[in-house]
Amino acid sequence: MKHPFQRLLICPSQTSSTIRFLLAAAGPYIYSFNLQDGSLLGIWPEVKLREDQPNGFSDSLRETKGEESAKRSPPVTPQEESEEPLGKKSKLSHRAHVSEINSAQEKSHSNTKKPAALSPPDVIKMVATTNERHVVAVTGHDKCIRVFELQSNGTLKLLSERCMTKRPSSIVISSDDESILCADKFGDVYLLPLLVNRSEGNSIDVTPSENQAASASKKAFVPAATHLTVHTARNQRTLQEQLKRTNQVSEKTGPTFAHQLLLGHVSMLTDIAHVTLKVSDSPLGKLRGYIITSDRDEHIRVSRGQPQAYVIENYCLGHTDFVSKICIPNWRPTTLISGGGDDHLILWDWLRGQIIQKVDLIAAVHALHAKNGWKETPHGDRNMVIDNLDKNFDENAKSLSNTEARGESSQSEDGVKIAVSGIWTMPRSDYSGQSEGSRAEPRDGEVLVTCESIPAVLRFDLSTEGTMRFRQTLNLSGNPLDIAICESTRSIIVTIDNAHETGSTRNLRSNEGNVCLQKFVKLSDTEGGSLVEENGRVNAINLRGSFEMTDPQERNLPDLLYGVRNLRKRGNEEDVTS
Repeated sequence: MKHPFQRLLICPSQTSSTIRFLLAAAGPYIYSFNLQDGSLLGIWPEVKLREDQPNGFSDSLRETKGEESAKRSPPVTPQEESEEPLGKKSKLSHRAHVSEINSAQEKSHSNTKKPAALSPPDVIKMVATTNERHVVAVTGHDKCIRVFELQSNGTLKLLSERCMTKRPSSIVISSDDESILCADKFGDVYLLPLLVNRSEGNSIDVTPSENQAASASKKAFVPAATHLTVHTARNQRTLQEQLKRTNQVSEKTGPTFAHQLLLGHVSMLTDIAHVTLKVSDSPLGKLRGYIITSDRDEHIRVSRGQPQAYVIENYCLGHTDFVSKICIPNWRPTTLISGGGDDHLILWDWLRGQIIQKVDLIAAVHALHAKNGWKETPHGDRNMVIDNLDKNFDENAKSLSNTEARGESSQSEDGVKIAVSGIWTMPRSDYSGQSEGSRAEPRDGEVLVTCESIPAVLRFDLSTEGTMRFRQTLNLSGNPLDIAICESTRSIIVTIDNAHETGSTRNLRSNEGNVCLQKFVKLSDTEGGSLVEENGRVNAINLRGSFEMTDPQERNLPDLLYGVRNLRKRGNEEDVTS
């Protein structure tokens, strides 16, 4: 079974206005495709492409530097450890003491099984700069932020890799394309320069694991006590155990590259946004940047940009469950759209911390349930097929709005809960043919929303007045994972989970799904302005796919693709928070 693409990006060519590249991350690999014909341009990490293979390269050639070095290292054969009688020892020379320490460490090495070679870390985040010349990717297990340069032929050139102390949960590029804002799972936000100098020790020739091993070898653990100072049998046994411990770093060291702590929450951060208001939009009448962060504790905080990130402007409080996604339309920088574990999206005037509108999402789930009848599985998964959702949405939304007006809960009786996995915005029309001074603002646009394990994309209109209205449901052949938007061609590409059953996050398909990407093109407003499916140019990518998964990758796939529902608090966690 082939690995699905979990992240997507569309970047235009710097040399041709008609050529566009699709960057698709599948597991630890990033594929570069030409959207004109679906041809494969390259893969990072670099592998040898083979024309005789249907996916472009051989399974035996998919090795990272870490795997290659692990295969080259000789195996370690365990040996029997001889126990020496413990007792009070007389004078020992310093040389004998050092020799004994080394001997104990060698015995420890011989009795320790060699760890299995770690699989390369999966790509969990991928963003591009505003000028779309650089791509930033985050890998999970090694907590590493990698910066690439998108070359003219569509391939990626690795410029730097920097490992954070805590796993990043979200990243964003600053408005000036100079810095990276990294939010981690411990509630901190760090500022890193986008491009680094080799003189700062950020060379890509040395991998993070090699750096850590080198630093650990420099400060090997040596106990302060010796057999000259320890006499009792109990202390002798303790010292003997300490001598077996090796490769312990005596003190913790932080990252050596340039980074700055900007702000912190007391809860896990889930998303981050950076916006710079123009003079006309700023309440202070001057250019000012803001950092907006969301966390697991239903909070959205608005902070000033650097260097005053410690100043909190206000909070946007209105969610009753976790906030997983926040999004700011580029044509309406003072409007914020947020969603998470609640049954609705919220539109904010984030400068004032005021709610503009609540947009129901549970109505879509009710309509799906009423028309198709979900069947609960023992694992809580749902098998569902979308059909005729648009006809029932308005009626359900109206009844649910009346329910909220009476102060009742809008959660469905069958216990269905929403988990928003993505929010994207798309302007109504592109800027092509318009000069900078003739662009009319504000403009209306569209909002695309996906929920975890729901095989549909919900499309809303965002009017010039700043209100949202449901517009269309895009039917998908599987669970959506990510969306890439191309404003110039008025189209979107959705990556589909082709490994799991539709509506399920655990049950694998009995037959491998052939569709991993679905493309939708927007019709003109005179034709109704709907998004219609048009997979002509992505069919070649669907036929090629990615790589065949191993058994461990299949087992770990749900943790990579689905994790939003895990943000919901259960039992004691809610009591502690309250």
